[in-house]
Amino acid sequence: MIATLFLAATLAAPIDVRPTETPIRIDARLEEPAWAAATPIPVAYEWYPSDNVAAPVSTEALVTYDDRNLYVAFRAKDPLPARIRARFHERDAAVDDDLVGFYIDPFNDDRRAYQFRINPLGVQIDAINSDVEGTEDFSWDGIWDSAGMVTSDGYVVEIAVPLQQLRIPSRGGAQTWGFLAIREWPRDVQHRLRSVQTDQNRNCLVCQFQDLRGFDTKASGRNIEITPTLTGTNDDAFDAGISARWAITPGTSLQATINPDFSQVEADAAQLDVNTRFALFFPEKRPFFVEASDFFDTRLQLVFTRTIADPAAGLKLTGKSGPHLYGALFARDEITNILIPGDESSDFAFLDSASTSGFARYRAELGKSATIGGLLASRRGDDYENTVIATDGYHRVTEQDNVRVQIAGSRTSYPGAIAAEFAQPDGSFTGHALRASYSHSDRDWDWSADYSELSPEFRADSGFISQVGVRTGELYVERRIRGGEDRWFRNLYLTGGFDSTKQYDGD
Repeated sequence: MIATLFLAATLAAPIDVRPTETPIRIDARLEEPAWAAATPIPVAYEWYPSDNVAAPVSTEALVTYDDRNLYVAFRAKDPLPARIRARFHERDAAVDDDLVGFYIDPFNDDRRAYQFRINPLGVQIDAINSDVEGTEDFSWDGIWDSAGMVTSDGYVVEIAVPLQQLRIPSRGGAQTWGFLAIREWPRDVQHRLRSVQTDQNRNCLVCQFQDLRGFDTKASGRNIEITPTLTGTNDDAFDAGISARWAITPGTSLQATINPDFSQVEADAAQLDVNTRFALFFPEKRPFFVEASDFFDTRLQLVFTRTIADPAAGLKLTGKSGPHLYGALFARDEITNILIPGDESSDFAFLDSASTSGFARYRAELGKSATIGGLLASRRGDDYENTVIATDGYHRVTEQDNVRVQIAGSRTSYPGAIAAEFAQPDGSFTGHALRASYSHSDRDWDWSADYSELSPEFRADSGFISQVGVRTGELYVERRIRGGEDRWFRNLYLTGGFDSTKQYDGD
């Protein structure tokens, strides 16, 4: 029988982590002496469907590191190993299997974290979580090693994440990182377990991580990676290219590419385009653009790098230093595709000329509960220009309430032929966009209110804005009633919502 636990404190006590001086082989056997000396962290609490009760199964995470890698292993016990769900999947697709994993916040700023999850066969899932934007971005694919093995009493998983794959503070000395270990145990219901007690009255995830103290690596971060490519076709045509990445500091990197080869990117997921009036969205998968793409994310999607269709060259600088996050990207595109939005449908226009795209992003963190930022996106070609300037802010008003606001303005000029064909304004024209939201979440209630307006003349050609000339309002309320094993339900959700979309003039 599961006994209810009482929250002893809002946050779990810090844990000291120790480095290893002996090598580790990633084979899911945990036979190296380093694991005997690693820091054990029990995954001891079920936060869903029950609320902070003792975990129904035993799980232990082991954490250590050296100058090259962060090492995490799991011993996941199971009373009925034959019921373990484990299949081979494509990356990021094993979401219905048994899983273990962890989140790591190297800057310990309660805003952004790397997520790593693994099924019992070593299949990988990774993402970047942002409390500021309220997002979980699975387009990020890190390069890391994992192995899993089902045993007679459960399964074992072993992970090594190269420190080069993480943005970490460049300051010297021992550091404290935020950490959360998890387990997904799908049986009669989906049991979700964590290494810390979850305060359901706090409307954030990264802010509830446990402090892991003692990360003191000698890695300077000044690493250079060079990837040459040569693509051939059956008509004996060859195309050469090169990409490079320089980690200037552990928190800042510079990337460059010339004639990049994107042939290794998987095909887009199939989507039905029958009776669709607006452009379909396909996530970015090209490595040069995916790395640190979340640095440019905002509530309005003003940066969408798939608008750069055939880049001849690109340069990108991204980094974080203390409370300052910054990024810049420039690319020369041999093709110029333009998404022309409307209130009831969108169209595509194509220019027979190249264009240059540039993005610049800065965000300042104000304490633990607020941020303010700015974004500049520009795209220019022959007789063509689109520039967007935006500012955004986030504030955690209380532990349960968040506010997010973004305001943007655009200036656009299309070639005369495009303006005439798609009934666009002649010459240069301007527009604006606004999005504001308020969300509340506690143990029993979730509710949110969201308002956005995009003037008919607003354009974000470097982003993905397929509908303009509308004002939209949304309200959502959910009441959660806790059940339990002794009742006919685990959780009962009563939900309601309202949304309204009107043309900008009120129709």
